Amino acid sequence: MTRKTNLMMEPRNNRNASDYNGVYYSGQHDAWRGNVQVNGRMVSLGLFDEARDAGLAVVGAKQLLYSSAVEIALVRRDEQGE
Repeated sequence: MTRKTNLMMEPRNNRNASDYNGVYYSGQHDAWRGNVQVNGRMVSLGLFDEARDAGLAVVGAKQLLYSSAVEIALVRRDEQGE
């Protein structure tokens, strides 16, 4: 796997107020914001009333974005005989 994929899978930051990686509280909106990084840019998944809902959105987005990248890496590895 690439460094980018590994960083995406790392555990949440201890400074994060939520229990979910990619979920942050927005005091301005009094809501939880879900974010994912795509090609080096932060993309907002929207605002949510509950941190859990934002966390589920982040997990779903990461599965859609990165599952194909992981599959491609595994196929390339198999093709190289590793």
